[in-house]
Amino acid sequence: MKPVFTGLITLALAAPTVQAQFPTEPPQPGPVLPFPLGMAKEALLPNGLRLVVLEQPRQPVLSLTLAIPAGTAFDPNGKEGTADLFGRLLTRGAGGRGPAQLAAAIESVGGSLGAVSDPDLLSIQADVIAAHAPLAFDLVADMVLRPSLDSAELESARQVVLATLTTEPGDGAALASRVFLIGTYRQHPYARRPTPGSISRITRTDLEAFRQARVRPAGSVLVVAGDITLSEAQRLATRTLGAWKGPRPAPLPAIIPTPTPRTI
Repeated sequence: MKPVFTGLITLALAAPTVQAQFPTEPPQPGPVLPFPLGMAKEALLPNGLRLVVLEQPRQPVLSLTLAIPAGTAFDPNGKEGTADLFGRLLTRGAGGRGPAQLAAAIESVGGSLGAVSDPDLLSIQADVIAAHAPLAFDLVADMVLRPSLDSAELESARQVVLATLTTEPGDGAALASRVFLIGTYRQHPYARRPTPGSISRITRTDLEAFRQARVRPAGSVLVVAGDITLSEAQRLATRTLGAWKGPRPAPLPAIIPTPTPRTI
């Protein structure tokens, strides 16, 4: 017991010295340094696709975002939810790869792949190590030019969306959002939201028609940021997306709001 007792005494005597070594006040803040973001460089591909490159060679990573004017505001009347279902299916098979193969292709290089729709745009994003840039361009091109739009995957995605919509009547925030959009935008396409009925009516033919009408290079923007040069990004974009054709799709119709009496 004597060695243990002696050790405890030693620790007790050393405690004030050890405590004095730790600061009691936070350090002074350092100077605010400007973030060297750099200037974006641009190029226009022959098919009308706008390429924007932000060269950042400090880290060997790369991010691609392809923004296409094919958002939910362009859903066909009576088939609201088309853009959302189309975006969901892009990651469930493309270029001859099924869902598992597509996921394995990007995960095998430690990357990620996704697609999401907002009212204006359908955005496809790929993040990879810069050494795998060709694969990222290949997969994004497959999703745009060669989506599977598999009927079984469509039914699976449909059931997910229907399950969400079924629970919406009990969600006050979701109902308030619908009412807010209608009250704000009225007849404008921004006011439209999917319903169980509209989701149930969407077929694979509708998705393919939506792709043909809206997914076009003219009016789309490919933003590439990371360890890549403009010339290399332009070469990869031309190789993978150069065959993408089609004129600029029609914009949203201009709707003049009609004045309504003020009420509470």
